Amino acid sequence: IELLTQRVKDDTGIQEIILALNPTLEGRNTSLLIERRLRAAIPAERELKTTHLACGLPKGGELEYADEETITSALENRK
Repeated sequence: IELLTQRVKDDTGIQEIILALNPTLEGRNTSLLIERRLRAAIPAERELKTTHLACGLPKGGELEYADEETITSALENRK
């Protein structure tokens, strides 16, 4: 995290960070920690977009095999 923070701080050309972590509670907490550290490391007027990989139902997947959390995630992140 420290190396990423330093790189983003030094390279003002970086406009977006894509976080690719597991969609678990631990992964979400780690994403939040990374986002907070990045925001604290750069000036407030600099725009830095942080995004996450999509998660939810796989294309062609069967709804009957999806758990409640997967369906909720798919609904919240729909396009």
